[in-house]
Amino acid sequence: MNQNLFESLPIDPQILRAIGEMGFSEPTPIQSQSIPLILEGHDVVGRSQTGTGKTAAFGIPAIQMVDPHQDRRLAQVLLLCPTRELAVQACEELKKLSRYLHGVRTCAVYGGAPIERQIVQLKDANIIVGTPGRVMDHLRRRTLKLDALKLVILDEADEMNTKKMEALDKEYQPERVIIEYNSIWTIERLGSCMLPRKWEVVQIITTVDANTFDNYFTNMRQMLTDPMKVADLILVNRCQPGANKSPWRRQLKAVNPKTNIIFENTDGTSEDGVADEDLPYDMKSAVIEIKDEDIPTFYLDSLDHADRYDRKTVRLVGQAFADRSLPKGYYMFGRMAMTCCANDIQPIGWITQGIQKPSTKTYFRLTAQCKAVDAQGEKMLMLQEARAEIVPPPEEEYLNFNA
Repeated sequence: MNQNLFESLPIDPQILRAIGEMGFSEPTPIQSQSIPLILEGHDVVGRSQTGTGKTAAFGIPAIQMVDPHQDRRLAQVLLLCPTRELAVQACEELKKLSRYLHGVRTCAVYGGAPIERQIVQLKDANIIVGTPGRVMDHLRRRTLKLDALKLVILDEADEMNTKKMEALDKEYQPERVIIEYNSIWTIERLGSCMLPRKWEVVQIITTVDANTFDNYFTNMRQMLTDPMKVADLILVNRCQPGANKSPWRRQLKAVNPKTNIIFENTDGTSEDGVADEDLPYDMKSAVIEIKDEDIPTFYLDSLDHADRYDRKTVRLVGQAFADRSLPKGYYMFGRMAMTCCANDIQPIGWITQGIQKPSTKTYFRLTAQCKAVDAQGEKMLMLQEARAEIVPPPEEEYLNFNA
């Protein structure tokens, strides 16, 4: 068999029939390399020029991976496109490729079209092609379910590049530029571009919908948190007045401890922090007792409000961590914590001044006075050891920011 023909690839005969009727016999390099890898279950990043058949390169294996006997109300393939035009174009091509496969249905969802019709179509589709905004809208409405998803495809992820930005700069000569990007494009890619002259990134803002935060944080964590990791400001909107925002703040700060957070309520009011009375420990006590489960809250709040703890005395259980950058008489005191998931366990803590560095293999109950000190223009909380008592290891040695 000619190794340069589609028949040499592991493609379903009914798909080969459709490919032949579309006038194609030989796969392009991007197709011959991508199709077998995707069918084998590998993650693939494909780069190729316009007109080389990238849609078919991921579309053919996507169609073949669909189980026609599975409930069609559950999407098996999700293809995200940056524009409505690209979504319509990709959907039409996938329909042509799957014309002879029974039980394979493709649906396009995008803004600027009646959502009611799309809701009906989604009830009988196992391949979803859409723009990120409209896909997120359907997820909020629960008219799109991703529980049975087998494959996610990001199409035209390289649309924003140096050439595009230089063309915009030349045409409009803007004084200020705002780049709105979604989850199929990352801020790291902006950093990899050569920005036009006079352009510089001054602030990165990420918005979060309070109505869907818990659901997305549980089921689509990476897509939700990746933009947060580099955000200077996280705006949580659509909050209900009086809602307990401390768990959200704790989770957001675990992802990005340095970010600023603003909660915007549905009544138009906003909040930018946590008041003393919202904290799980008594700020007015002579010695503030920090329970194990409250250490994440203390850690995150001390990052934002070091002055709140200045000259106060705290008591908590932790251990010392090695840090060769600290001078003699100082050590890092804290705990191991799971800040996002089980693969993201790391030490958290405070620089502590003490008579001598305790053993890193033991836990101890530290009583210390807090000091808010200047560090590169910002306030940072340090601890000054008053007393350290060796104690048995806690039942849960790892703290959980998501609890």
